[in-house]
Amino acid sequence: MKIFKFGKFAVSLGLVLATLLPWKGTGFAAGLTYNGSYQAEENAGGEFIQRRQQSAGLSLSHELTNIISLREYVRYNERWEESTDNKSEQMTQGVSLIANHDLWQSDFSAASTLDLGSEHEQLESESYGARWKSKWKTDMVPGLAVRLDSRKESRGVRDSEDLGMSTALDWRRNNLSLTYDYRWRQQEPDWAELLDTTTSQDFQAGYTYSFWQRRLSLGLKHNYRTTSNEREARQTGSFSLPVNLIEVRTGTDATPADAFEDPSVAINNQMDDSVLNVSAYSVTTNSTFNNIMIRPDGVNIDQIHIYTEIDLGGTALDGLTWSVYTNDLLGTSWDSVPLNGISYNSILRRYELDIGELAVDYLKIVLDISLLGTDINFTEIEARDNIFLSSDTVILNETDTSQTGLSLGARVTENLLLSYRADFETRETSSVARESDQNELSQSAGARYLSPDQTFSSSLTFGNRRRETETGAGVTENETRSYALDLDKQFLPTLSAAIGISKSENYQDSTQFSEAMTYRLDSFAKLYPDLDLNIQLNYGETTNFQTATKSDNNRATVGLLSRLSPAITLSLREDYSESGSSESYKTVASLNWQISDMLVVRGRADHNRTERDDAGSTEAVGFNSNLNLALTTDLLLEVDYSSSRASGDVTETGEASLNWYPKSWLRLEAGCSYRHAPALPADDYRGYARADINFKLP
Repeated sequence: MKIFKFGKFAVSLGLVLATLLPWKGTGFAAGLTYNGSYQAEENAGGEFIQRRQQSAGLSLSHELTNIISLREYVRYNERWEESTDNKSEQMTQGVSLIANHDLWQSDFSAASTLDLGSEHEQLESESYGARWKSKWKTDMVPGLAVRLDSRKESRGVRDSEDLGMSTALDWRRNNLSLTYDYRWRQQEPDWAELLDTTTSQDFQAGYTYSFWQRRLSLGLKHNYRTTSNEREARQTGSFSLPVNLIEVRTGTDATPADAFEDPSVAINNQMDDSVLNVSAYSVTTNSTFNNIMIRPDGVNIDQIHIYTEIDLGGTALDGLTWSVYTNDLLGTSWDSVPLNGISYNSILRRYELDIGELAVDYLKIVLDISLLGTDINFTEIEARDNIFLSSDTVILNETDTSQTGLSLGARVTENLLLSYRADFETRETSSVARESDQNELSQSAGARYLSPDQTFSSSLTFGNRRRETETGAGVTENETRSYALDLDKQFLPTLSAAIGISKSENYQDSTQFSEAMTYRLDSFAKLYPDLDLNIQLNYGETTNFQTATKSDNNRATVGLLSRLSPAITLSLREDYSESGSSESYKTVASLNWQISDMLVVRGRADHNRTERDDAGSTEAVGFNSNLNLALTTDLLLEVDYSSSRASGDVTETGEASLNWYPKSWLRLEAGCSYRHAPALPADDYRGYARADINFKLP
């Protein structure tokens, strides 16, 4: 399929101009980059495996005038592995014409990518773009930006076209700011015979002001957003339609079924930005409770697709445990739901989870990886709805959202601050899944006091969130009330403590259905100049009035950090947690010893024990050690060893490597590794050699 004629012509024309015009402008520059690595290894069975990865690029830049420049580039990428006979080669070429004026900046670009021989995904694409952005700095005229882009892509039998346009206005004058953003995008995947058009408008207004020598502050904001998505079927059949995700969060939460979200589970927009080749969330081997939470807002979901940075091949499902939880209101307990099936698609580099038919406001995927698994870099998550459409059927989804916010701050004295915030949101949704009107009012108020000597601080906060949702099934009201008190005291320069109490109440249709209390204590003491002690205590209690059940969870952590000498650091941590019918104990001891500038030794030992009323107890012991020895300034020896024992099974891994840096752009490595695991048919021995080249000219 030849879809690159214009793209190749544009790039070729740019390269010709670069060779014809270098002496007529104000400057000319060229750059060359190369990154390459080659690895060969032999395992215990005598199998010889080779891997190769390399990329090279040539860039040219020509200053045509003092404001106009022409830039071209050519990039080549190759990845090959002998064991799987998986080879991919891609060539990308592009050209851009850039104008940089005192009052504006513009960029016109064209690029094409051609797959030269991938075993799986056959990729051919061409893209064009035009951007214009104002640079004037005046509070009388708003800033303006315009962008047009087009992309055509072919992946074997799958072709798609993508057209987009956006405009943005930005006006700021004194304390007032106004912005307007308009976006239009049309996607047409030929393989699905489906035309997908999305239009959105976003208007924001904000105002901030301070009175009385900044003792009183006022903030106002308003945001209005309307989104329309129209899908037109060109043929009769079943379609898997992507679902719009309002929010994606990632992180680690050791109590995934609990009512409260761990602060480490934070918003991660990169997991929903349509970029499939850039890592957005990484999980490591032998880790648990890795969370990916999405907010589809009640739309029906049949499948979840989670993309990986590289093709994991036949090892994608090794050592993994998946679980799914749902929730209709944050602040309440999560419900575990069965997972119908999971598979890995090597061609599209993604996990495909079959969850049946669910229509919930929040959905959470929890992933545990054992020692048999490998580190995984996730790039994107998709939620999809399977639906049957007849020819010429048009599905229209519309959402109108209006948000208004008010914030007040008052400095009563130099040490006492008061704050208040209110946000009101209305959302009207019209889709094939449901019609709904939603109103939500969130309010919070707080006071914070800091003593003149800054050794004592306290804060008191109140919060209320009320949401009313009207659907075809009727009207439901949900309300969450929260209260929190925090006290922090530094008794001595070497002794401090903090306590906190929080309470959360959840109501549905004016009836309280749950309540949660949490208590925490965090203390720090420097027992000796080189010995620190930290104690953390957490207790939580959740009551479900509908089921007349109560659940507790406790967590206690005691940590010691000792600097035995300037070169030796020893730490010891003891964790205890109790949740429901299970208790767990964990002890971790670690050592970091820098014997000299040339030799560093690290070690870690941990012991885990879990006791469950319904499943008995489990116990695991682990040990890790690492040695780094600089034989010379450019020769480094590294030795790693780890061992773990769980349920009577012992897993051991060891590796030794020698790294030589003869030049700044060259690294040579040779090493061997060993692995023993109950799941392996035999012990795995490997020897390998690797060469890395990385340089840039000029």
